[in-house]
Amino acid sequence: MGKQARDLSDHEQLQRAKWHLTRLTAEHNLQAEEICKVLLQRNPDLVEAYTTLALGYGYDALYAWNRPPPDSLRMAMEASQNAIARDPLDAAAHAVFGALMFSLRRHQDAEGALKRAIEINPNLSMAYGFLGMVQSYTHDFENCFESLQEAIRLSPRDPQRAMFIANIGQAKFNAGDYEGALCHCLEAVRENPRLPSAVRALTAAYGMIGDTEKAAEAYSQLARLVPGISLSTTRGAVGFAYEDDENRFLEGLRRAGMPE
Repeated sequence: MGKQARDLSDHEQLQRAKWHLTRLTAEHNLQAEEICKVLLQRNPDLVEAYTTLALGYGYDALYAWNRPPPDSLRMAMEASQNAIARDPLDAAAHAVFGALMFSLRRHQDAEGALKRAIEINPNLSMAYGFLGMVQSYTHDFENCFESLQEAIRLSPRDPQRAMFIANIGQAKFNAGDYEGALCHCLEAVRENPRLPSAVRALTAAYGMIGDTEKAAEAYSQLARLVPGISLSTTRGAVGFAYEDDENRFLEGLRRAGMPE
């Protein structure tokens, strides 16, 4: 019989919260948030709880699951800043802060925070993964692929591996290589069919190459993962650095049947 939540150590509780985040649903995200809040009531200086909470709020902002995205992003920033204030040498805290800067489209700040995370811990796969994500949107494609491949090399069984692969697909999309985007997004979706960002990029790529049947199928899968998703909720939610990239991405989703 498994332990009751009250019998778990702080570390075990944090691992449970992180597991909930990997489920990538609104309900699991709320459970992760609740675990972190309980831990912080007990220990207000638990840096990893702040970082995990910030990541959860960041996901909620990205997918508009449980509250308005600006509210989730504000809460994510507060949790992230609390983590860094308590331990300026916590690499994961800087990595999550960098990802949040990306969501705010502050790409230079995002890259600086992620490089700081790598400087503190050169083996933190998450930092390389997030750095590659930022570089994919700023068209720093050569370094993007190197960063994402390093993330996969450092942690080949990482729960975020599918996200790293999906970011390679997004880089291909941003470069206008829709066939390349399809190849990597399909691989990411095979690895984790619940990853909304992978399914979203897959949907847009199918839309842009004109495969309306597969685009519609991918959009149906995306709508199940993110109920209520629309062009208006997607617009501005992803950290595009170039207007043309965002317009092409939204056009692919529109062709797949996503409503305004």
